[in-house]
Amino acid sequence: MALASGATRARRAGRARQPAPATLSRSWVDRFGTAVAVREGGVGGRAVLLVAPLELAGTALEAVLAVPAFRGRLVLAVPEAVRAAPLDELLRSVEPHSVVALEDGLDGIAGRGPACPGEGGRHVSSTGIEYLDDEEYPAWEGWPELPASPEAACRAASAAAARGLRAVACGPGSLVRALELTLVR
Repeated sequence: MALASGATRARRAGRARQPAPATLSRSWVDRFGTAVAVREGGVGGRAVLLVAPLELAGTALEAVLAVPAFRGRLVLAVPEAVRAAPLDELLRSVEPHSVVALEDGLDGIAGRGPACPGEGGRHVSSTGIEYLDDEEYPAWEGWPELPASPEAACRAASAAAARGLRAVACGPGSLVRALELTLVR
């Protein structure tokens, strides 16, 4: 007599099997001190990069784990500071199809935004790398079908759009929706 599996016993008892909770497949800290974590989806999709400020890292991680099934990779990056050199490194290493920039104080989802200045001067990362941030971040248009937002002066979205990538900026209340919009189902 063969023993029934847990799933078979659950079906027989009239209970549906619960899906396994979402988990991160790997994580690391890059040479600029950016914490990066990856959630793998199904085969056949592309990478979506979520850039979140440190103060919203918990919110971002919850959203990454809450997104239902998708194809591709969802990459969460929490930089020490959103500046040109760390952003360029991140965009080169992840090679995303789309970028979602999480911004505190932003309502809804924006596909276009105004220019914003760099912080200027010399900076040193926690890993000891020195770099300049004299760049001006141009006005950006990363998803023309979405509305513009005067509050979305977003360095991450500007850097992504300048590379020809799809980019959106959103506030914490719209994050899961923005991720669902950019991920392949």
